[in-house]
Amino acid sequence: MSETPSTQSSSLEAAEVASSMSIVAEQTAIAVVGPVWQTEGDVCKSNIKKVGGKVKGLKLLSHEQELLDTGELRDITHIRASSIWLSALSADERVQGLEERCLVYRPMGDKECSFLLQHGTLPSSQPYQTIVRGDEGRRYAEKYLRGHKQVDSSPTTVVEFDMPSALVKRLFDMQSKNEDGAISHGLGDKGGKGLPLFNASLECGESTHRIVLVKRFHVKDTKPFGSVRKRAK
Repeated sequence: MSETPSTQSSSLEAAEVASSMSIVAEQTAIAVVGPVWQTEGDVCKSNIKKVGGKVKGLKLLSHEQELLDTGELRDITHIRASSIWLSALSADERVQGLEERCLVYRPMGDKECSFLLQHGTLPSSQPYQTIVRGDEGRRYAEKYLRGHKQVDSSPTTVVEFDMPSALVKRLFDMQSKNEDGAISHGLGDKGGKGLPLFNASLECGESTHRIVLVKRFHVKDTKPFGSVRKRAK
């Protein structure tokens, strides 16, 4: 029996996600066990487009291009991909190991990310507004870009927040829930209502943020699994 167009599309999407995840895993291994620049060349030649490589019909946003040009993000787009993928490793393990600091992650769409970059704080735009902590939190956040989780805000970006551990503990004590291998706190009114505390920490400079994953894709690809999608978190 021949495959239908929708089946073929799903298969291509799954292949693209698998290839992207494999490349990220390779980069992480390279950073840990070998000289970065020597080994990266081999990886780029075989699996990844050259830095600045293009996907037909796609263009990075200005802040994404700047982060790529300065080396804060790296192009991990694989050959024949339909989306542009940019990635950075999580913060240095020494930072993660400090008891007084904690890393939390949030997936977001272009509108929310633009607000964050312009104002330095998160908007009160989402009813739950998920944040998740640690390595398992980043893996969970990336699922929204890799097609394993669907919401109506079309996430394009995962942002890493470096925050005081005491604040993160306070937020998660206020409210938390299990999220497919991670624990989340909802900053919004339908969660723990911790957004004012979160934003105050960003405003005073005790917390910082940076982009660690970007998926730039065609608008028509925002609903690859059909028109029924969950409300944005």
